[in-house]
Amino acid sequence: MSVGGLILFIAFLIAVVAIVLAPLLRSSPQKLKAQPTAADADLSSPLIGLEAQHQATLASLRDLDFDFQTGKLAEVDYHTQREFLMQRGADILRQIDLLAANNKAAPDPSPSPSSTPVRSARKRKA
Repeated sequence: MSVGGLILFIAFLIAVVAIVLAPLLRSSPQKLKAQPTAADADLSSPLIGLEAQHQATLASLRDLDFDFQTGKLAEVDYHTQREFLMQRGADILRQIDLLAANNKAAPDPSPSPSSTPVRSARKRKA
């Protein structure tokens, strides 16, 4: 390898490293923070957990359908697993409906922090 080829190779290597590292070096620490998800929210609320389970079940159904369409799954296995996931999704929706009905029957006496300023502003206008 000649000196010119070696210099060209080193220049190419430096350019590739610069391109790969540029987005990481340019990002501010606030942009690198993870966005809050349902898992980060108040997990004491069973409704949030059930909604997350429902979304996971829907994702599993989509994956199952895709695997069947691409031929990765036998028809017998597909129908068995699909029936199980559909039943699981229906059970989760029933639980969500029960919780929603219970929450409507017993409303939370404490107002949410975001609604307090709105209520006080409405009282001042009236």
